[in-house]
Amino acid sequence: MRGNIAVCQVDDRVAPRIDQCPELLLVAVEDPRAVKRKKVFPIAALKPKEIANLLSRLEVKTLICGGVREDYQKALKKLDIQLIDNVIGDVEDVLTRYIEGTLHRGNTRRLNP
Repeated sequence: MRGNIAVCQVDDRVAPRIDQCPELLLVAVEDPRAVKRKKVFPIAALKPKEIANLLSRLEVKTLICGGVREDYQKALKKLDIQLIDNVIGDVEDVLTRYIEGTLHRGNTRRLNP
């Protein structure tokens, strides 16, 4: 759970698709379940390889998002960035589940319906 994670977001929700995502939320997670800092990076004008390179420069270990095209998946895999996709929900709820270790691919459960 420790390290940098990124969440594709739009209006404080997980973006439905990375290729239509206006921004990434970078989150530094510390043990034992604490968020150290958050920072937003605009990515709307970036191509898949540029996004992958940004994630690599930011030392992101995990990317959380809705849908992911195959070209993005290949770029992330090449950089050894874990992908948790098919996630729906408010970013804060998703981060809570990630930190708790209960967020998984296809996770659409809401903490606060």
